[in-house]
Amino acid sequence: MSAFVDETLLSPDLVLRDELDLPDALFETIRMNLSAIAATPTDRIAVRQEWISRAVPEYTGHPAPRITEWACAHGDFDAANLTTGPTIRDWEGWGHRSPGMRRRRPS
Repeated sequence: MSAFVDETLLSPDLVLRDELDLPDALFETIRMNLSAIAATPTDRIAVRQEWISRAVPEYTGHPAPRITEWACAHGDFDAANLTTGPTIRDWEGWGHRSPGMRRRRPS
Protein backbone atom coordinates (compact mmCIF):
# COMPACT_ATOMS: atom_id res chain seq x y z
CA MET A 1 0.00 0.00 0.00
CA SER A 2 1.24 3.50 -0.79
CA ALA A 3 -0.04 6.99 -0.48
CA PHE A 4 1.14 10.32 -1.85
CA VAL A 5 2.35 12.52 1.01
CA ASP A 6 2.78 16.19 0.19
CA GLU A 7 4.69 17.18 3.32
CA THR A 8 8.25 18.43 3.72
CA LEU A 9 10.85 15.92 4.91
CA LEU A 10 12.83 16.85 8.01
CA SER A 11 16.01 16.14 6.05
CA PRO A 12 17.03 14.86 2.60
CA ASP A 13 19.57 12.64 4.44
CA LEU A 14 19.15 10.31 7.40
CA VAL A 15 21.40 12.64 9.41
CA LEU A 16 20.21 16.12 10.33
CA ARG A 17 22.72 18.64 9.05
CA ASP A 18 20.93 21.80 10.24
CA GLU A 19 19.12 22.69 13.44
CA LEU A 20 15.35 22.55 12.98
CA ASP A 21 12.80 24.71 14.77
CA LEU A 22 10.07 22.13 15.36
CA PRO A 23 6.99 22.53 17.56
CA ASP A 24 6.59 20.46 20.74
CA ALA A 25 3.35 19.05 19.28
CA LEU A 26 5.35 17.31 16.54
CA PHE A 27 7.38 15.39 19.13
CA GLU A 28 4.27 14.51 21.12
CA THR A 29 2.71 13.05 17.96
CA ILE A 30 5.89 11.14 17.11
CA ARG A 31 6.03 9.63 20.63
CA MET A 32 2.37 8.61 20.37
CA ASN A 33 2.91 7.05 16.93
CA LEU A 34 6.03 5.14 18.02
CA SER A 35 4.19 3.80 21.08
CA ALA A 36 1.38 2.58 18.81
CA ILE A 37 3.93 0.90 16.50
CA ALA A 38 5.66 -0.84 19.43
CA ALA A 39 2.31 -2.19 20.67
CA THR A 40 1.19 -3.48 17.25
CA PRO A 41 0.87 -7.26 17.16
CA THR A 42 2.60 -8.76 14.13
CA ASP A 43 4.28 -11.94 12.97
CA ARG A 44 6.56 -9.92 10.69
CA ILE A 45 10.23 -10.20 11.64
CA ALA A 46 12.39 -7.23 10.68
CA VAL A 47 15.65 -8.36 12.28
CA ARG A 48 16.57 -11.93 13.14
CA GLN A 49 19.12 -13.15 15.65
CA GLU A 50 21.08 -14.66 12.76
CA TRP A 51 21.54 -11.21 11.19
CA ILE A 52 22.58 -9.70 14.53
CA SER A 53 25.04 -12.55 15.13
CA ARG A 54 26.66 -11.90 11.75
CA ALA A 55 26.41 -8.11 11.41
CA VAL A 56 27.42 -6.90 14.89
CA PRO A 57 30.91 -8.50 14.75
CA GLU A 58 31.31 -7.48 11.10
CA TYR A 59 30.55 -3.80 11.69
CA THR A 60 31.80 -3.34 15.26
CA GLY A 61 34.46 -6.00 15.81
CA HIS A 62 32.65 -7.07 19.01
CA PRO A 63 30.67 -10.23 19.76
CA ALA A 64 26.95 -10.04 19.10
CA PRO A 65 24.57 -10.11 22.05
CA ARG A 66 21.89 -12.79 22.38
CA ILE A 67 18.63 -10.88 22.04
CA THR A 68 16.01 -11.86 24.61
CA GLU A 69 13.53 -8.99 24.20
CA TRP A 70 11.79 -8.12 20.92
CA ALA A 71 9.38 -5.30 20.06
CA CYS A 72 7.66 -4.06 16.94
CA ALA A 73 9.54 -1.13 15.42
CA HIS A 74 10.02 0.96 12.27
CA GLY A 75 13.10 -0.24 10.43
CA ASP A 76 14.53 3.06 9.22
CA PHE A 77 13.27 5.72 11.58
CA ASP A 78 15.41 8.73 10.76
CA ALA A 79 15.05 12.34 9.61
CA ALA A 80 14.82 11.33 5.93
CA ASN A 81 11.74 9.18 6.69
CA LEU A 82 9.88 11.68 8.81
CA THR A 83 7.91 14.67 7.55
CA THR A 84 6.90 17.87 9.27
CA GLY A 85 3.30 16.48 9.26
CA PRO A 86 4.54 14.27 11.00
CA THR A 87 4.15 11.32 8.69
CA ILE A 88 6.43 8.32 9.08
CA ARG A 89 7.53 6.97 5.68
CA ASP A 90 9.37 3.88 4.37
CA TRP A 91 7.60 0.92 5.98
CA GLU A 92 9.24 -2.07 4.27
CA GLY A 93 11.53 -2.66 7.25
CA TRP A 94 9.02 -2.64 10.10
CA GLY A 95 8.44 -5.64 12.34
CA HIS A 96 9.92 -7.30 15.42
CA ARG A 97 13.44 -6.32 16.39
CA SER A 98 15.46 -5.77 19.51
CA PRO A 99 14.55 -2.43 21.11
CA GLY A 100 17.18 0.13 20.11
CA MET A 101 18.57 -1.95 17.22
CA ARG A 102 18.42 -0.50 13.71
CA ARG A 103 18.94 -2.53 10.59
CA ARG A 104 20.38 0.24 8.43
CA ARG A 105 23.79 -0.80 7.17
CA PRO A 106 26.61 1.74 7.15
CA SER A 107 26.86 3.67 3.89
